[in-house]
Amino acid sequence: MLEDNLDYEDFGEYPLVTFQNMEEARNAQREGARKRQAAQAEKMLESSKRKLVAVSVSENVLIPVPSVDRAKTDFRNVLGIVLDEDNGFFTIGTRDGLLSQKYIRSQFLPAGSDFLKREDVPDHITTLRSTATYESNSTGQGHVHCSCNSKCETKKCK
Repeated sequence: MLEDNLDYEDFGEYPLVTFQNMEEARNAQREGARKRQAAQAEKMLESSKRKLVAVSVSENVLIPVPSVDRAKTDFRNVLGIVLDEDNGFFTIGTRDGLLSQKYIRSQFLPAGSDFLKREDVPDHITTLRSTATYESNSTGQGHVHCSCNSKCETKKCK
């Protein structure tokens, strides 16, 4: 038989595998994977901190507007001001009001100039889409049409 010809001395540092050894080896591999995953996460955070410039409270920022939320002739960004920072989440205000969602640092860019002051921000809450429409040169994303139930002859009903 093949088993009779095996010489366990030839296996060197590999011990005979038992159920208990497999459990210990599996736990050691899991612990090693956890440590490597934490080290990789730390490395990624350090990399993003180097790439993204720190932004302070009351600094002007540019928030990109997705193309589905704006017309083709509208601005690609909305100007805002950082009002508050809480554990990496930023509250941003615009000329139209406070934006309803909180932003992380990778979602906006520093503006470089102080065009907007804290006093210019109204107290009501708004969305990025409505802010883009408010700052739009036209009527914003979408189109305006007649809402009459019968034949419209004046085209002044909008």
